[in-house]
Amino acid sequence: MPVTPLQAAFDVLDRAEDLLTLDPGTENASLLEYDIRRQAVTMGVAALDTWMHWSIRNVDLDNLSNSLGGLEVPFSALVELGQYSVQARQQNVDDRPQVRARNTLNEKILTMTFQNGRQWEQGLALLGIRGGLAKAGQAIAPKQAITQRLNALSHRRNQIVHEGDLRRLLRPQKITRERLLRADVDADLAWIRRFLTAVDRVQ
Repeated sequence: MPVTPLQAAFDVLDRAEDLLTLDPGTENASLLEYDIRRQAVTMGVAALDTWMHWSIRNVDLDNLSNSLGGLEVPFSALVELGQYSVQARQQNVDDRPQVRARNTLNEKILTMTFQNGRQWEQGLALLGIRGGLAKAGQAIAPKQAITQRLNALSHRRNQIVHEGDLRRLLRPQKITRERLLRADVDADLAWIRRFLTAVDRVQ
């Protein structure tokens, strides 16, 4: 049986939680312990992307949603698909255009992130699920609360990934970093697991 999007996302979450076992969880943590927590947050948010990427990659190409049908792909990819089909016909080889279409789709979605609330609504629309966050919210929280939590997770992840979690100050006299409590990381990873479980049931 093929691996499901939820199994793939949970693998990433499991690894984030395993990483936290290296952190004793003390209040006055060392820089290494903080960086372990930061890595766990980024892995947890990566699980959100993983679920969406795997779900979109597995769609039925014969029954596309309007959003997915209108997804922009490079014109060069369309030309390449046509060239392969012509070559296959000339060489009397069975052509598999849907495999190449799926590969093109995969390349496209790997350039897209699905972390904040707006991106998740967009991803669910690609899957043909209208009001997906509201439907998932019936199991865990109202849509607005889910959107706020996704936005906060995405923002926190971006602080870590794009700025090294350095604290923004107008005229810093020394390097300072954002604090990150172990309890907050544990809560974030647990929430992501609940959210993905709920949204997976909506699909």
